[in-house]
Amino acid sequence: MTKSKWIVVVVLAGALITVGAFKRTSASNDQPTQGVQNQDPHQHHQQQVRKPLELPALLVDGATNPHAVPDLIAYEFLFNSIADGAGTTEPDRIRAKVFVQKTGLDEQKNQKLVATANSLREAVVPLKAQAKDLKDRHWPTPSQSVMAQLNNLQRQKETILKERFNSLMEQLNTSDREKLNKRVFEIKSKVKIYPSIPVEKFQKK
Repeated sequence: MTKSKWIVVVVLAGALITVGAFKRTSASNDQPTQGVQNQDPHQHHQQQVRKPLELPALLVDGATNPHAVPDLIAYEFLFNSIADGAGTTEPDRIRAKVFVQKTGLDEQKNQKLVATANSLREAVVPLKAQAKDLKDRHWPTPSQSVMAQLNNLQRQKETILKERFNSLMEQLNTSDREKLNKRVFEIKSKVKIYPSIPVEKFQKK
């Protein structure tokens, strides 16, 4: 919940998901732009040749070194991608079901997985609200005191995340735990971590 020093990008089933300050600023380049036919041809050409978003130097590439990706990043993506409400559209809901099925667990175990994801989402709502309030009031120049509060909220979130994952694993047999760990490893292989601008640069002393 702090201003992340990392930019984390995960590509799952063709969907680009990010954590931190990074936001995807352009949709798929091969998709037509609504209203383009009404634009000036020269302006349309400028849009077509616009350079793609440039990311900073890559810190960790899960495709080549998945073990370098922190487990918590994979846990969070796993739970966030399958929780009820992961998306509001029908394609979002279908994608969430696909993500659940990718674990290889049976229907009963998948229900436990989704229930754990929902429990996690509800548990971190108050923490996210506190973090948002702090950021809204103090960003982009938070004091060290504010950063300490955000760091504390982040630690609380990570503790809850680990507790929920470990609790789920305790409910599974050895074979199912191996399947879930395999899914976590697959997610880690899709992660790319980039450096971000240290928030300390903007901090008030």
